[in-house]
Amino acid sequence: MLSPRTCEHQEFMAVLDKHLLDRTYLVGESVTLADLTLAVYMRDLYNMIFDEGRRNSSVNVTRWFTTIMNQDEVLRILGATSLCVKPAQFDAKLFQQNNPKPQKNAPKKDQAPKKQEAKKEEAKPAAEAAP
Repeated sequence: MLSPRTCEHQEFMAVLDKHLLDRTYLVGESVTLADLTLAVYMRDLYNMIFDEGRRNSSVNVTRWFTTIMNQDEVLRILGATSLCVKPAQFDAKLFQQNNPKPQKNAPKKDQAPKKQEAKKEEAKPAAEAAP
């Protein structure tokens, strides 16, 4: 079963693939800010999610992406981008190890106002002693 987000990605990739069918860049005849922005946004997808099968289903987008990511200026700033071999998978055990649940030793809400009231009472005698 495909998640709604996966379907959204597939629809987006299909539209973008059709747009890039006879174009090298998103807009115009050279690299623009639109190309750079979208390529950097999609970098993690190509690095961690889009394996060879997904890349082959949108060859025009992949061609455009590799063209942008292999520009001298992009390589100088971001370095080489490796393409995904195996999509990242969620590992619940590893997630639990890296994100343990917080312990419930935190002070109760009832105790916090008492401390504030004690501070207010200490401040009152000092204020009353002033002429």
